[in-house]
Amino acid sequence: MKKPLISILCISWVLVLIILPGCNSSDKENDDRDHFVNKLELENYGQISKYDAELITTHSLNDLKILSSSSERVSIDFSKQPVIFSAFWCPACQRELVFLRDNKEQLDTVPIIISTGFEDKTLEEAVTITKQELDELQIKGFEVYYALNDPEPKDVPKYPGLVFSKDGSLYRLSGEHTGDVIMQALNN
Repeated sequence: MKKPLISILCISWVLVLIILPGCNSSDKENDDRDHFVNKLELENYGQISKYDAELITTHSLNDLKILSSSSERVSIDFSKQPVIFSAFWCPACQRELVFLRDNKEQLDTVPIIISTGFEDKTLEEAVTITKQELDELQIKGFEVYYALNDPEPKDVPKYPGLVFSKDGSLYRLSGEHTGDVIMQALNN
């Protein structure tokens, strides 16, 4: 009786490690929420190496309140420019931002960064935390906006969440992907 249970538990754990790299909004609960912490070397559960872009058929992304650092509401046409949803407390997001920084010259279109994951924070606090993150990770030359409320899980189920257009349709990559997959998504 113990062997089948142990086998099931082992298989379940391996599937979690293989299938679910990335961060959920629930991952932030035990983190320090007041400032940026560099987590590039932490919690690396691997990267998704399969191009598993999901077609977005219905979404509420246009209803998401996206703000500039000066508190102006921003309207983003997701079909015109890719967008990465990145939470400052997410190690996978930090690694993906660094990948984008290092490969920016090879991208057909540079994604907009929507900084999110700021539960119970003001815009001023979000801007300060994001500035700490971008400075620490040496991220420059990207448009950055803020979503104080997280996107709907149906739209961005895991962070980082990359939303992009291909062949007239919207797609998303959820979770941490390899550089090859990101490049395939961003370069038409």
